[in-house]
Amino acid sequence: MGRLSLVSLVGMFWCLASVSTTSIAQPLDEGRSVDPSADLPLIVAAAYLDEGDTPLSLEKIQALPVDAWTSFEKGFNAGYRANPHWVRLELRGDVSDQAGLVVRFRPVWHDEVMLFDPVVSDVPQVIGDRHPLLPTGYQSLSLAFEVPSLPKTRVVYARLDSPHSLMVTVDAQILLDMLHDDQIYMAFVMGYLAFLVAVLLFAAGVWLTDRERVVAAYSTQLFFSAAYGASMFGIFRLFLDDMAGSELLNQINYALIVLYPNSVLVFYRLLYADYGMCRWARGTLDAFIYLGLASLLWIAFGQTAFGLQWNAVMLVFASAFAATIPWFALVDEPSAPEATVPLWMLRTAGGLLLSGVVWVLARTLFGAENDLALEGFLMHSFWLALAVAVMLQLRSRRRLVYLRSSALAARARAEEALRAREGLQQFMTMLSHEIKTPLSVLSLAIEHGLNDPAVKNKASTSVKDIGRLVDRCLSFDQVTSGAIQPRPETFDVGDLLDNIIVQMDVAARLRVSGLRDQQVVADAWFTEVVLTNLLENAIKYAPVDQPIEVRLGDVDPTGHWVAITVINPIAENTHLDVTRLFDKFYRGEHAKHHSGAGLGLHLSRVLAKIQGGDLVYNPARPDEFNIEFRIPL
Repeated sequence: MGRLSLVSLVGMFWCLASVSTTSIAQPLDEGRSVDPSADLPLIVAAAYLDEGDTPLSLEKIQALPVDAWTSFEKGFNAGYRANPHWVRLELRGDVSDQAGLVVRFRPVWHDEVMLFDPVVSDVPQVIGDRHPLLPTGYQSLSLAFEVPSLPKTRVVYARLDSPHSLMVTVDAQILLDMLHDDQIYMAFVMGYLAFLVAVLLFAAGVWLTDRERVVAAYSTQLFFSAAYGASMFGIFRLFLDDMAGSELLNQINYALIVLYPNSVLVFYRLLYADYGMCRWARGTLDAFIYLGLASLLWIAFGQTAFGLQWNAVMLVFASAFAATIPWFALVDEPSAPEATVPLWMLRTAGGLLLSGVVWVLARTLFGAENDLALEGFLMHSFWLALAVAVMLQLRSRRRLVYLRSSALAARARAEEALRAREGLQQFMTMLSHEIKTPLSVLSLAIEHGLNDPAVKNKASTSVKDIGRLVDRCLSFDQVTSGAIQPRPETFDVGDLLDNIIVQMDVAARLRVSGLRDQQVVADAWFTEVVLTNLLENAIKYAPVDQPIEVRLGDVDPTGHWVAITVINPIAENTHLDVTRLFDKFYRGEHAKHHSGAGLGLHLSRVLAKIQGGDLVYNPARPDEFNIEFRIPL
């Protein structure tokens, strides 16, 4: 995304270059004298001319009057034109340097540049994308010609042919000065490309970690960005010309011009997808991508100039559109805000991109010299790329934390599901065992008849056990599914306890103490189920010759609840896992010889809590099982 700035700025220049501009006019006086001591530029005057549909020879060009030319200072912007352009340069004479001069044209995306120096030779020097680099001569990242220095001022001509927008800066320097200048320029460009490669390696490393589409798209556009920069600034040409050939490098350059900006748009589309785009905005961005890629078809059919111009038009509008999406075309908050960057960061990145658009518009339409200022493009691209890299780094870290927490949550859910499955399996095993025993008793009673009182009593007990088991399972299902909700009412919990004791016919085994007249505000049915379960458990597991203590009326010091405590004796060597005491389907080792579903204490605690109370185990003595039922007042 950072390099979108560079290609956007260049693309906007290509688009806006279709509007011809006129530079400050200067007189062209081929015979004027030059003061050798004056610190004057080596190019005394410069002008350009559209060749038109009919090719012109050097003789015809030389015969044209001065007013047929359009003057410029540092550069000119002639737009997308199928016709070649001529440049007329008046070179200063009386230069004392014996090493010669260098005339430099930038940027390097010209198919052919022919330099005519009639005073020196009738044979032009030719360089450009369609021509291989010469083994001798001045070579640099620019299109540069080495010419001799002469005592007198002379005029040289250059013919430029390019399918790109014709934006040209021209300068001339003494050879040694040009070498120094090109070294600085080379260091600047190589530093920028090194920055792109470093960010590319970083993004690729992030992608190898999380395999996320946004990071993959960012890595892809960084790759195209680095290749595009190496091609457009002449790195490929300088180092790969002998290996790949100028024609292949030229075709690669055309492909990168199209593929790079569209890879940036794909990155934007995936980045904004976290927040949700309006349907029309998403469709518009998709249309820009497909229309931009259509440029490859025009280039493949030989319409290179039109294809590149079409690509530039798509790019300028797509860049401006993509930069403004965070302000008006995002319809949703991200589904996982903790895994995305804040919206203000997206808007900041869009603002940086939009500032580049405004800068280029102002520079192109109102600039006094229409120079390319590629260094300005690079600096703007650098800061935008850095901002996006920081943003994606933050995004990756936030996503990593989010995915880690999601994984932990999923693991917890899986473990809970496993426990539930194990609990259900345990429950089914217990249920089959608990039902099998009373069914065997009933089968025996049917076989031998019910005349025997002992058999009849066992059969009746078995039927009650099955009934209690079924009731407890149904109650558990109703409570856990939320089918029943508590209905608080005021009642005397002492009276309720007396009724339960009478119905269970266990008064002989109980020792009841405490306040008998205690009003509570709770669900009477929930409270009855809890007390019944506690008394049944106590009677089941306590030795038959020892009493069970029921203590009523221990009021909370804060006045929020009243407690009913059930205490039954147990063997001192009884092992209780107090951490699982209230888990569903849990039954201790001592309970294996008694019927039960392992739901009593779990269901009782759920019923106590659902009405604002609680069920608490108090390990006061090792030979006692002390359970406290807290009922809200």
